[in-house]
Amino acid sequence: RSRSGGRAQEGPVDKTEPPSGEEAPFKPGQCVEVFGLASESGKALNGETGIVGRYLPDTGRVEVRFAEKTVGLNPDNLRKVSFEISTPAPAATDEQLGETED
Repeated sequence: RSRSGGRAQEGPVDKTEPPSGEEAPFKPGQCVEVFGLASESGKALNGETGIVGRYLPDTGRVEVRFAEKTVGLNPDNLRKVSFEISTPAPAATDEQLGETED
């Protein structure tokens, strides 16, 4: 008889994935934007972008990392943000700017 209430577990439980049959709303590493929060502390996050950490199965929320903190948020208040990293244009020379030395 087990001490865990008589229920046997089949293999290890991964706490970062949703229950079997369910798909995580966002994947770790995705960039997301917060919207639609109504509480005072939540309003401060509206429009902010962060990086998804992990799925929180106990609450159905998604852990999102911001510059200053990490917060568990409802997936309904997140949208995926795509971005591109581009190479900066080379700096203009004095000649291109029309500046000459006297």
